[in-house]
Formats: sequence, structure tokens, C-alpha cells
Amino acid sequence: MKRSSIFITGALLGSWLVTGINYAMAQDAPIMALDPTLMAGWSGNLAYTDTWGSKSASTIKKNYSYQSTPALRQSVVAGFTKRLQSQSLKGAQAVAATFGRGKADYGTYYTQMLKTSGLHDNDAADALAGLIVVGYQIVNNVPDEQVTATMERAARTQLQE
Repeated sequence: MKRSSIFITGALLGSWLVTGINYAMAQDAPIMALDPTLMAGWSGNLAYTDTWGSKSASTIKKNYSYQSTPALRQSVVAGFTKRLQSQSLKGAQAVAATFGRGKADYGTYYTQMLKTSGLHDNDAADALAGLIVVGYQIVNNVPDEQVTATMERAARTQLQE
């Protein structure tokens, strides 16, 4: 009986030592973010190079336009409803009933929404800016009346930089 308890104790101690050695070896690796002496040279170099930081005004792309067609929009609706079916059959049916083949064209609604906006139709950066602004409005409970065209253009400007 004494031998078995000694064996179990030895096995537990041995496994603890093996685990402890691996853990200690993992902590021995130099981690630059935790060692300020290693980071000093690397981060200091960033401050003096032209490769990091903001782009000059002449290199910023300003045109993100695209051309949408009714066929392309129908293809997008079909793909979206197909992907949505696995998550929400009712949601997919609602999208298909509203924007499916032979139904309303969402491009018309989008163009109407942009009439009072500082954003433009058929511009990818403007569409993304609009999505971010709407998300901000939803999260922060900001009514439409408080969002101005200037604010929307500012969001778009931040995206293009």
C-alpha cells in the first residue's frame, strides 16, 4: 500500500515538474512588447521613416465609383437571400418578396435616401461611410435630423485616408 501511494505521489510530482518546465520555457522567450529595451530601437525607427503614417494629399485615392446595373443588383439580392435562408427562412422570404426578381429595385430606394445626404450613389467609399454612420446612429440612438451632410462627408473623408 505504501508503494502505491509513493508511486502516485512520484507520478504527480513528475507530471507537475514536466508541466512546470514547459511553462517556464515558454516564459523565457523574449517578447518585444514586454521588454522596453527591445522595443526602443524598433519603435524609434518608425518615427523617422517615410513609410509609416498618413499619405500625402496627392497620393490619396479620391474616386471609388462603380457602375451598378439592374442585373447586378438582382444577382446580389439572389445571393443574399440564398445565404440568409440558412439563418432565417422568414427573413430570406421577406427580402425575396420585396426585392426579388420582378419586385422593387433597391437602387431606387438608395438613390432616394441619398437626396438629402452628403453622400453619392455608385461610390463604394460613400456607401461604406453611410453604413458606418447608420451603425453609429443605431448604437447611440441618434435621430436622422441630427446627422448633417457635413458629418456624412467627414465620415467619408476619414475612410478614404
